[in-house]
Amino acid sequence: KIVLELTREDPSSRAMVGGSALNTASAASKHLAGCRSPPQVRFFGAIGHDSSGELIQQACLADRVLPCLYLDRETRTGECAVLINGSSRERTICCSRGASSSLSLETLEAVISHGFDFSNALIFATTFVLTTKPRFEVVESLAARHRYLALSLSSAELIRGKEQVRKHI
Repeated sequence: KIVLELTREDPSSRAMVGGSALNTASAASKHLAGCRSPPQVRFFGAIGHDSSGELIQQACLADRVLPCLYLDRETRTGECAVLINGSSRERTICCSRGASSSLSLETLEAVISHGFDFSNALIFATTFVLTTKPRFEVVESLAARHRYLALSLSSAELIRGKEQVRKHI
């Protein structure tokens, strides 16, 4: 058994905000900024009450992406460690879902009840956490309610259920 401990204090490591959905939302916001009446670009996900969650919120606002985030006060924000081999440039990714594991229809309703209007918005939702029925139901609900929903098909469960999502689009 090998245990690798990474710390942010390591001079060769750095913390960055990202993920396919958030990166795409940021790019879309920048691309649409010059359009007449561009749709609002929103990012839906969950964060913990910690510095990583604050970084995600700040990054969204800096890129004109409106964060629609469920705040889970009991769990830390999910993080990924990306290990890159210096010579081959191959990478290994180790993820902790963290607060994203709390996504459900109830947490979606909590976000909506706080005044987040998803109408006329281009919504990017985090999908690497879609491995259980409650979290898959969040995608179905978003797809049924809103005209513009973007997902990265990175979850095996989402790929298996693509017909369920497609029927709403």
